[in-house]
Amino acid sequence: MNGPEHMFIGFLIFFLAGVFLFNFSMTDPYFILLVLFSGFSALVPDIDHHKATMRKWSDKAVPIFSFVFFFVQTNHFILAMGYAAIIFLAYLFYFEYLGPKHRGITHTLIFNAGYTALLFFTFGFMFAVSGGLGYLSHLLADKHIKLI
Repeated sequence: MNGPEHMFIGFLIFFLAGVFLFNFSMTDPYFILLVLFSGFSALVPDIDHHKATMRKWSDKAVPIFSFVFFFVQTNHFILAMGYAAIIFLAYLFYFEYLGPKHRGITHTLIFNAGYTALLFFTFGFMFAVSGGLGYLSHLLADKHIKLI
């Protein structure tokens, strides 16, 4: 299955959950954001594949978000650049030399639980539900679900 199909299924699963389980209005901007986030999260399991859309996005996003995060924390440009560089180098080293095989650890329920927990502690309950369902939709669509 390709990226757009995974995204569509991710959109759909949270759209249905949002309307029928959480009683969101289809015109609520917060609901629309959560639906989009669910579709984005449906791409996350393929971060282990070097040609996947998510991997291409993360290669660009990791240094930017790392810099912004550390700049907000330290309010010091040079220090934030140094921390961001370390994070990005660790990211590159991991995916180039230690990276998981395709449909390895990122296609497990444990990784989904970790992703969902990270979202919960970072963005709150609804983003965790949205992201967790999007991620799970990918595993279900691939018919490749493992616990570990």
